[in-house]
Amino acid sequence: MKILPAACLVVLVLALAGCQTAGVGPDQATTFFNEVAYRSSPGGHPVSLAARTTEAYRQAKLRRWESDLVLHLGGAAVPDLRAHGRRVMGDLAALAGLGLTETDDAEAANFVILFEDRQQFLAGVAERASCYAHIRARGGVLHHVEIHVGLRNEGLLKHCLSHEILHGFGLVHTNALPSAVNYAYWVDLPTRWDRLAVRTLYDRRLTVDMDRIEGLAIAHDILTETMDDD
Repeated sequence: MKILPAACLVVLVLALAGCQTAGVGPDQATTFFNEVAYRSSPGGHPVSLAARTTEAYRQAKLRRWESDLVLHLGGAAVPDLRAHGRRVMGDLAALAGLGLTETDDAEAANFVILFEDRQQFLAGVAERASCYAHIRARGGVLHHVEIHVGLRNEGLLKHCLSHEILHGFGLVHTNALPSAVNYAYWVDLPTRWDRLAVRTLYDRRLTVDMDRIEGLAIAHDILTETMDDD
């Protein structure tokens, strides 16, 4: 296989992103929201039509924060990555309408990011990852996130950090549109679609006890209103 220069790869990814998002309207944006917020695409793979007919699929609920965030950045002193983490956290917290403060005390924080001199972590029974998020929630309400970032993966770190922070805000994997949680796109910052999904997820018209069908109807209305503003 011929290896393209990095500059060519960047141009190719941007071109593909433009092709996939040209003419995207509220219907497609709602499909994206369904995947990232209702966890309908585990691991970034589509759910079968048969699975979509089950009561469990219908009854899926949202997960989000209902309290302000207290951030702790720990581990290695990596000023550039810490600044990136603060930027992404600040942008997403503002979109979500959540307060954000920072503390030096990890025990006092509910959103912890640790930078470690590691290549990989064992993130599951047999899954290795460059970074991962450990997320705790009760009844659809997030209450603690701890992100681990392995620093031996140069070139991937900002993407990896943004990816895990989005998980920490309640979004999962997708293959619907360009996104920092779409494995087809290696972007350093959350995309327009990620930002819209966060705004929608934290809109007070949605609640964590709504089932998928009720919630998606409201999400479609929200996206119809907000897409032109982003």
